[in-house]
Amino acid sequence: MRILLLTPFPLIASQSGIYTKDIARFFSSAGHEVLVVNFDNKETFYNEPFRIKTVLFGNEESKVAFPCFTTHPHTDITFNSITNTQLNNYILYSRTKIKEIVAEFGPDIIHSQYLWITTELATEAAYNIPLICTSFGNEHQIFLEDARYADYVKYAVEKSRFIIAPSKQIELQLRGAFKLDAIKLKLIYRGYDDDVYKFIDENYNVYREYFGVNEKCKHIILYADPINYMKGIDVFLKSALMILSKRDDLCFIIVGSGDFAKEVESVCELNKQN
Repeated sequence: MRILLLTPFPLIASQSGIYTKDIARFFSSAGHEVLVVNFDNKETFYNEPFRIKTVLFGNEESKVAFPCFTTHPHTDITFNSITNTQLNNYILYSRTKIKEIVAEFGPDIIHSQYLWITTELATEAAYNIPLICTSFGNEHQIFLEDARYADYVKYAVEKSRFIIAPSKQIELQLRGAFKLDAIKLKLIYRGYDDDVYKFIDENYNVYREYFGVNEKCKHIILYADPINYMKGIDVFLKSALMILSKRDDLCFIIVGSGDFAKEVESVCELNKQN
Protein backbone atom coordinates (compact mmCIF):
# COMPACT_ATOMS: atom_id res chain seq x y z
CA MET A 1 0.00 0.00 0.00
CA ARG A 2 1.24 3.51 -0.80
CA ILE A 3 0.70 5.84 2.15
CA LEU A 4 1.06 9.63 1.97
CA LEU A 5 1.50 11.50 5.27
CA LEU A 6 1.24 15.31 5.45
CA THR A 7 2.45 17.43 8.37
CA PRO A 8 3.25 21.13 8.87
CA PHE A 9 6.02 20.31 11.35
CA PRO A 10 9.49 18.74 11.16
CA LEU A 11 9.66 15.13 12.37
CA ILE A 12 11.59 16.10 15.48
CA ALA A 13 10.86 18.40 18.43
CA SER A 14 7.14 18.61 17.70
CA GLN A 15 4.16 16.56 18.85
CA SER A 16 2.53 16.04 15.46
CA GLY A 17 5.89 15.65 13.69
CA ILE A 18 6.96 12.81 15.98
CA TYR A 19 3.46 11.34 15.73
CA THR A 20 3.81 11.34 11.93
CA LYS A 21 7.30 9.83 12.10
CA ASP A 22 6.07 7.01 14.36
CA ILE A 23 3.25 6.17 11.95
CA ALA A 24 5.62 6.26 8.98
CA ARG A 25 8.13 3.97 10.71
CA PHE A 26 5.41 1.48 11.62
CA PHE A 27 3.96 1.17 8.13
CA SER A 28 7.38 1.23 6.49
CA SER A 29 8.55 -1.66 8.69
CA ALA A 30 5.37 -3.53 7.73
CA GLY A 31 6.42 -3.36 4.07
CA HIS A 32 4.32 -0.45 2.84
CA GLU A 33 5.65 2.41 0.70
CA VAL A 34 5.52 5.61 2.70
CA LEU A 35 6.07 9.22 1.71
CA VAL A 36 6.07 11.95 4.37
CA VAL A 37 5.61 15.54 3.21
CA ASN A 38 6.20 18.43 5.57
CA PHE A 39 5.83 22.16 4.95
CA ASP A 40 8.56 24.43 6.26
CA ASN A 41 10.91 27.38 5.74
CA LYS A 42 13.90 25.14 6.31
CA GLU A 43 14.83 21.65 5.20
CA THR A 44 15.71 19.16 7.93
CA PHE A 45 17.73 16.08 7.00
CA TYR A 46 16.77 12.69 8.44
CA ASN A 47 17.96 9.10 8.41
CA GLU A 48 14.71 7.19 8.09
CA PRO A 49 13.63 4.05 6.16
CA PHE A 50 10.92 6.00 4.30
CA ARG A 51 10.86 8.89 1.83
CA ILE A 52 10.60 12.46 3.14
CA LYS A 53 9.91 15.55 1.04
CA THR A 54 9.91 19.11 2.34
CA VAL A 55 7.79 21.73 0.59
CA LEU A 56 9.93 24.83 1.13
CA PHE A 57 8.49 28.31 1.63
CA GLY A 58 10.23 31.64 1.87
CA ASN A 59 11.50 31.50 -1.70
CA GLU A 60 10.70 33.21 -5.01
CA GLU A 61 8.33 30.45 -6.08
CA SER A 62 6.19 30.52 -2.94
CA LYS A 63 6.26 34.33 -2.52
CA VAL A 64 5.49 33.86 1.17
CA ALA A 65 7.24 32.59 4.29
CA PHE A 66 5.70 29.58 5.99
CA PRO A 67 3.07 30.53 8.60
CA CYS A 68 1.75 28.26 11.35
CA PHE A 69 -1.07 28.30 13.89
CA THR A 70 1.12 27.59 16.94
CA THR A 71 4.76 27.68 18.00
CA HIS A 72 7.03 26.28 15.30
CA PRO A 73 10.83 25.77 15.36
CA HIS A 74 11.40 27.46 11.98
CA THR A 75 8.88 30.29 11.82
CA ASP A 76 7.42 32.98 14.04
CA ILE A 77 4.71 33.95 11.54
CA THR A 78 1.16 32.93 12.46
CA PHE A 79 -1.89 32.57 10.23
CA ASN A 80 -3.80 35.33 11.99
CA SER A 81 -0.94 37.79 11.34
CA ILE A 82 -0.56 37.31 7.57
CA THR A 83 -2.23 39.55 4.98
CA ASN A 84 -4.82 38.37 2.48
CA THR A 85 -2.18 38.54 -0.26
CA GLN A 86 0.19 36.35 1.75
CA LEU A 87 -2.64 33.93 2.50
CA ASN A 88 -3.54 33.72 -1.18
CA ASN A 89 0.11 33.03 -2.10
CA TYR A 90 0.28 30.34 0.58
CA ILE A 91 -2.85 28.62 -0.75
CA LEU A 92 -1.84 28.80 -4.42
CA TYR A 93 1.65 27.45 -3.75
CA SER A 94 0.42 24.70 -1.40
CA ARG A 95 -2.30 23.65 -3.85
CA THR A 96 0.22 23.33 -6.69
CA LYS A 97 2.72 21.33 -4.64
CA ILE A 98 0.12 19.00 -3.12
CA LYS A 99 -1.38 18.26 -6.55
CA GLU A 100 2.09 17.49 -7.92
CA ILE A 101 2.91 15.17 -5.02
CA VAL A 102 -0.40 13.27 -5.17
CA ALA A 103 -0.10 12.85 -8.95
CA GLU A 104 3.52 11.68 -8.74
CA PHE A 105 3.25 9.37 -5.72
CA GLY A 106 -0.22 7.96 -6.41
CA PRO A 107 -1.17 7.15 -2.80
CA ASP A 108 -3.76 4.57 -1.84
CA ILE A 109 -4.53 6.55 1.31
CA ILE A 110 -3.62 9.97 2.74
CA HIS A 111 -3.18 10.79 6.42
CA SER A 112 -3.03 14.53 7.04
CA GLN A 113 -2.27 16.32 10.30
CA TYR A 114 -4.58 19.11 11.48
CA LEU A 115 -7.99 20.17 10.18
CA TRP A 116 -6.51 23.01 8.20
CA ILE A 117 -5.87 24.37 4.72
CA THR A 118 -3.42 21.64 3.67
CA THR A 119 -5.93 18.96 4.59
CA GLU A 120 -8.65 20.66 2.56
CA LEU A 121 -6.25 21.04 -0.40
CA ALA A 122 -5.23 17.39 -0.10
CA THR A 123 -8.86 16.26 -0.33
CA GLU A 124 -9.24 18.52 -3.37
CA ALA A 125 -6.23 16.91 -5.07
CA ALA A 126 -7.03 13.36 -3.97
CA TYR A 127 -10.40 12.93 -5.70
CA ASN A 128 -11.55 9.47 -4.57
CA ILE A 129 -8.48 8.63 -2.50
CA PRO A 130 -9.57 8.17 1.14
CA LEU A 131 -8.13 10.77 3.51
CA ILE A 132 -8.06 10.65 7.28
CA CYS A 133 -7.00 13.54 9.47
CA THR A 134 -5.62 13.75 13.00
CA SER A 135 -6.45 16.95 14.86
CA PHE A 136 -4.28 18.08 17.77
CA GLY A 137 -6.52 20.99 18.71
CA ASN A 138 -3.99 23.78 18.11
CA GLU A 139 -5.62 24.89 14.87
CA HIS A 140 -9.00 25.62 16.47
CA GLN A 141 -7.90 28.77 18.27
CA ILE A 142 -6.84 30.47 15.02
CA PHE A 143 -10.04 29.27 13.36
CA LEU A 144 -12.11 30.88 16.15
CA GLU A 145 -10.10 34.12 16.08
CA ASP A 146 -9.93 34.64 12.30
CA ALA A 147 -13.03 34.17 10.13
CA ARG A 148 -10.89 33.79 6.98
CA TYR A 149 -10.23 30.16 7.87
CA ALA A 150 -13.76 29.05 8.72
CA ASP A 151 -14.54 27.54 5.31
CA TYR A 152 -11.20 25.72 5.05
CA VAL A 153 -11.69 24.06 8.41
CA LYS A 154 -15.32 23.27 7.56
CA TYR A 155 -14.34 21.62 4.26
CA ALA A 156 -11.44 19.76 5.88
CA VAL A 157 -13.91 18.28 8.37
CA GLU A 158 -16.52 17.45 5.72
CA LYS A 159 -14.10 15.89 3.23
CA SER A 160 -12.07 13.79 5.67
CA ARG A 161 -13.20 10.15 5.61
CA PHE A 162 -12.33 9.80 9.30
CA ILE A 163 -10.99 12.21 11.92
CA ILE A 164 -8.72 11.00 14.71
CA ALA A 165 -8.58 12.66 18.13
CA PRO A 166 -5.46 11.59 20.09
CA SER A 167 -6.95 12.59 23.45
CA LYS A 168 -10.34 12.71 25.16
CA GLN A 169 -10.12 16.49 25.47
CA ILE A 170 -9.68 16.93 21.72
CA GLU A 171 -12.45 14.42 21.00
CA LEU A 172 -14.89 16.46 23.12
CA GLN A 173 -13.69 19.67 21.49
CA LEU A 174 -14.23 18.32 17.98
CA ARG A 175 -17.56 16.72 18.81
CA GLY A 176 -18.85 19.98 20.27
CA ALA A 177 -17.53 22.20 17.47
CA PHE A 178 -18.59 20.10 14.47
CA LYS A 179 -21.33 17.76 15.79
CA LEU A 180 -19.38 14.68 14.71
CA ASP A 181 -20.67 11.18 15.40
CA ALA A 182 -18.67 8.18 16.59
CA ILE A 183 -18.47 6.77 13.05
CA LYS A 184 -16.47 9.69 11.66
CA LEU A 185 -14.64 10.80 14.81
CA LYS A 186 -12.34 8.22 16.36
CA LEU A 187 -10.60 8.52 19.72
CA ILE A 188 -7.22 6.79 19.31
CA TYR A 189 -4.76 7.46 22.09
CA ARG A 190 -1.11 7.81 21.25
CA GLY A 191 0.92 4.75 22.18
CA TYR A 192 4.53 4.47 23.25
CA ASP A 193 7.56 2.60 21.94
CA ASP A 194 8.28 -0.26 24.35
CA ASP A 195 11.71 -0.69 22.75
CA VAL A 196 12.59 2.70 24.25
CA TYR A 197 10.41 3.03 27.35
CA LYS A 198 10.89 0.08 29.67
CA PHE A 199 10.20 -0.68 33.30
CA ILE A 200 13.47 -0.37 35.18
CA ASP A 201 14.68 -3.16 37.41
CA GLU A 202 14.35 -3.03 41.19
CA ASN A 203 17.78 -1.47 41.82
CA TYR A 204 16.35 2.05 42.07
CA ASN A 205 19.31 3.44 44.04
CA VAL A 206 21.55 3.06 40.98
CA TYR A 207 19.19 5.24 38.95
CA ARG A 208 18.72 7.67 41.83
CA GLU A 209 22.47 8.23 42.03
CA TYR A 210 22.91 8.38 38.25
CA PHE A 211 20.22 11.05 37.77
CA GLY A 212 21.02 12.92 40.98
CA VAL A 213 17.61 12.44 42.58
CA ASN A 214 17.46 13.43 46.25
CA GLU A 215 17.17 10.44 48.62
CA LYS A 216 14.17 12.05 50.32
CA CYS A 217 12.19 11.88 47.09
CA LYS A 218 9.84 8.90 47.01
CA HIS A 219 7.97 9.90 43.85
CA ILE A 220 8.95 11.46 40.52
CA ILE A 221 6.62 13.73 38.52
CA LEU A 222 7.74 14.14 34.91
CA TYR A 223 6.98 16.99 32.50
CA ALA A 224 8.16 16.07 28.99
CA ASP A 225 6.82 18.60 26.50
CA PRO A 226 7.65 21.98 24.93
CA ILE A 227 8.28 24.50 27.70
CA ASN A 228 5.73 27.14 26.81
CA TYR A 229 2.42 28.56 27.98
CA MET A 230 0.37 26.62 25.43
CA LYS A 231 1.53 23.33 26.97
CA GLY A 232 0.82 24.59 30.49
CA ILE A 233 4.33 24.84 31.92
CA ASP A 234 3.28 27.88 33.99
CA VAL A 235 0.49 25.84 35.60
CA PHE A 236 2.88 22.93 36.16
CA LEU A 237 5.44 25.16 37.92
CA LYS A 238 2.84 26.90 40.06
CA SER A 239 1.40 23.53 41.11
CA ALA A 240 4.87 22.10 41.81
CA LEU A 241 5.83 25.01 44.06
CA MET A 242 2.52 24.84 45.91
CA ILE A 243 2.95 21.09 46.52
CA LEU A 244 6.60 21.49 47.60
CA SER A 245 5.55 24.08 50.18
CA LYS A 246 3.66 21.27 51.93
CA ARG A 247 5.88 18.22 51.33
CA ASP A 248 9.46 17.52 50.25
CA ASP A 249 9.34 13.85 49.18
CA LEU A 250 8.63 14.62 45.51
CA CYS A 251 11.00 15.29 42.60
CA PHE A 252 9.73 17.26 39.60
CA ILE A 253 11.68 16.58 36.40
CA ILE A 254 11.21 18.91 33.42
CA VAL A 255 12.43 17.77 30.00
CA GLY A 256 12.12 20.05 26.99
CA SER A 257 12.87 23.47 25.58
CA GLY A 258 10.89 26.59 24.70
CA ASP A 259 10.29 30.26 25.34
CA PHE A 260 9.67 29.68 29.07
CA ALA A 261 13.02 27.90 29.59
CA LYS A 262 14.77 30.72 31.50
CA GLU A 263 11.96 30.95 34.04
CA VAL A 264 12.10 27.18 34.53
CA GLU A 265 15.88 27.24 35.00
CA SER A 266 15.53 30.03 37.54
CA VAL A 267 12.95 28.09 39.58
CA CYS A 268 15.02 24.89 39.38
CA GLU A 269 18.13 26.74 40.56
CA LEU A 270 16.27 27.77 43.72
CA ASN A 271 14.89 24.25 44.28
CA LYS A 272 17.78 21.98 43.30
CA GLN A 273 16.75 19.14 45.61
CA ASN A 274 13.26 18.79 44.19
